[in-house]
Amino acid sequence: ELDASNTGGINGLDIDRQGHLFCTGGDDTILKVWEYQAGTVEYVGVGHADAITKLKFSPNRQFIVSVSADGGILVWRVPS
Repeated sequence: ELDASNTGGINGLDIDRQGHLFCTGGDDTILKVWEYQAGTVEYVGVGHADAITKLKFSPNRQFIVSVSADGGILVWRVPS
């Protein structure tokens, strides 16, 4: 069990194809990239003005696309 958000709920989660990383986003407007086995946050992305409603790893695992309730769409480079 992990606390993925300090406030509000988690609205989106995606796991990369290799199963090494997963990303979360929710009401706190913060995107987090986690190391799956350790359950540690590896990267935090701040940029949305409203709740993140969905996110997805790109097929090549180089990017994450996130969308928010206000219609914002952000593309994040996955840290190496």
